[in-house]
Amino acid sequence: MLFALTFKLVLHPGLKLEYFRQKEWEEEWIDNAEDLVHKVYIAQYEGKEDAIRANPNTPAEAVSQYFTLCIPKH
Repeated sequence: MLFALTFKLVLHPGLKLEYFRQKEWEEEWIDNAEDLVHKVYIAQYEGKEDAIRANPNTPAEAVSQYFTLCIPKH
């Protein structure tokens, strides 16, 4: 449950990592949340752009576009 909630908050366009800062989470926890989302993106979506373009109506396309546009890579 916490895993899914973390993703929802980090990916939410109006919240992102700022939500955690507003709730005064420790910076280390915020970094861990961001790292977790990046690791899942790399494992599940990175490098799969051709497959996503072939079927543009998949939820994966929306996630891939979000990561590409909104989350800076380390």
